[in-house]
Amino acid sequence: MDKNDQIIELLKEIRDNQKTQIDAYGKLKSFNIKLYIAVFLLTAALYYFSYYFITN
Repeated sequence: MDKNDQIIELLKEIRDNQKTQIDAYGKLKSFNIKLYIAVFLLTAALYYFSYYFITN
């Protein structure tokens, strides 16, 4: 195994690590969006119910 092979192996490892980091970031981002939607729906429901109870 000469130096070129070692460099190629290192580059492959770096590429794989970057892929897993990008995958993790994508999952985190989609989870954040879902969280924002859930919080928005909860607050909307809260406002609706409080308005409903105040008017009746």
